[in-house]
Amino acid sequence: MARVSFALEQLILDIEGLDAEGRGVAREPDGKVVFVEGALPGERAAVRIMTGGKRFDLGRAERLLNQSPGRRKPRCPSFGVCGGCATQHADLATQ
Repeated sequence: MARVSFALEQLILDIEGLDAEGRGVAREPDGKVVFVEGALPGERAAVRIMTGGKRFDLGRAERLLNQSPGRRKPRCPSFGVCGGCATQHADLATQ
């Protein structure tokens, strides 16, 4: 079924891993991969789907339903804005 507006769709997803750019990796109920900004492995998140493609979707964690024990407060005040340090919200073991 085609989606009308990706930005209106929100899913509850379990984050399974991290990709090379520091985004969480999850799967939609139909098995499609979703790369999730702001999520870490082991977390369950309410994810807003921002863009979609044939093979994968890109989303953003809007709300964490549970946090990874590897989550920490980023040290850089520009984290999330400049894009230079994608995994500052994760401890070294999680990275």
